Amino acid sequence: MIAYGLWSEKSGAIKLAIVDAILGIAICIGVMLAPIYMDQTSFTFRLELLLLIPYLLWLFKTSRRWESSKG
Repeated sequence: MIAYGLWSEKSGAIKLAIVDAILGIAICIGVMLAPIYMDQTSFTFRLELLLLIPYLLWLFKTSRRWESSKG
C-alpha cells in the first residue's frame, strides 16, 4: 500500500513510508541483537539494512522536495 501511495504521489504516503522504514530498521536491529541477549554467541548481520538505510535517506530527501513543491 505504501509503495502504491508513493508511486501515485499521495500526500500521506511519504510519512507512512518513513515510519515503515524506521520500523524495518528497528526490527532488523532487534533481530540482530536478540541472540546476544538470549545468551547465544551467534551474531547475524541482516542484509536488509543495506537497503533500508539508503531508502530512508532517500525518503527524507524526497519528503523535502514534495513539501516544497506543494507549499
